[in-house]
Amino acid sequence: CLNSHESCTKQVERDGAWYPPRLIDVGVQHPKLILTSSESQVGPYATLSHCWGPNPSFLQLSKSNMDEFQNEIRLQDLPQTFRDAIEVVRWFSIRYLWIDSLCIQQSGEGSNKDWQYHASIMDRIYSKCVLNIAAAWAQSAHGGCFSTRQSEVAERCIAFARSFKGIEGIQGIRSTADSNLTAVHESPLSARGWVLQERMLSPRVLSFGQDQVFWECNKLRNGSEAYPCGFDTHTFYPVFDIPLTVSQWGCSWLWARIIEDYSGKSLSHPLEDGFVALSAIARQITQLKDDWYIAGLFWRDFPAQLLWEVKPSHSFLGRTTRPTGNYRAPTWSWASLDG
Repeated sequence: CLNSHESCTKQVERDGAWYPPRLIDVGVQHPKLILTSSESQVGPYATLSHCWGPNPSFLQLSKSNMDEFQNEIRLQDLPQTFRDAIEVVRWFSIRYLWIDSLCIQQSGEGSNKDWQYHASIMDRIYSKCVLNIAAAWAQSAHGGCFSTRQSEVAERCIAFARSFKGIEGIQGIRSTADSNLTAVHESPLSARGWVLQERMLSPRVLSFGQDQVFWECNKLRNGSEAYPCGFDTHTFYPVFDIPLTVSQWGCSWLWARIIEDYSGKSLSHPLEDGFVALSAIARQITQLKDDWYIAGLFWRDFPAQLLWEVKPSHSFLGRTTRPTGNYRAPTWSWASLDG
């Protein structure tokens, strides 16, 4: 991807080096937390997208253990998903890894301020990484990235040609594997509201599904072990690529698609995170459209975006749509509803 995908390498050339305030250095024997403002780090970093799970009790960064983390983070103390992610980035010879719960202070004095600052730069954290690792089928941080599978599930697809009603050369393709659309986009990870922008902003995503590994980037959409060359769909649209391929009208259409997808996802704290979990994408589109973003809508598209409606299909998925318990947005905004 870095060597041969022109549309992917353009972004790297344009951005230059940038690092989040904290990273996990996995290039040493024992991983440790580093402060990028005081270290001379060299090379790219990867990010991890994962499900926290109910009542998360795994190791997290706090005011009290920050100094200890800078000395060493013991692998045996980390949940399985984190350990697997470290193994993956080491395999790719990537030295640094960003994990939200280990790089954003979760408790103690200053944690709220630290979270607010990181939320404001979330678009940069994911768009500047070289790779996003997605633990798609793990329902918690203890589920891991890797799973035991049947080898035939990941067999490459079989292409064939046959005649049909006298027409020669009808081509077909078959595989025993599920498509990316179901294996990744309907996974437990994909149900999380925060993950939408993590996936859209990352330049390339390596997803660990239940049966196989999937790849997405600007050039290769929906690649997998069964479909190595991928196939083009509109389910994955990196935001940073919009200026090269999408018009102003296209941005408006894309925002409508994003809201439709996002509003069906779940948040642990919908009142507090409803706008924040989408803010990184909103900032990018605001800059591209040169527009004003108001309560989930864009000023120049206000008449059209006021025509939103609730789709009955959401109830079929077991979700209910209802007004938020406390004020989050005006009633004319889609954000005034949960679900």
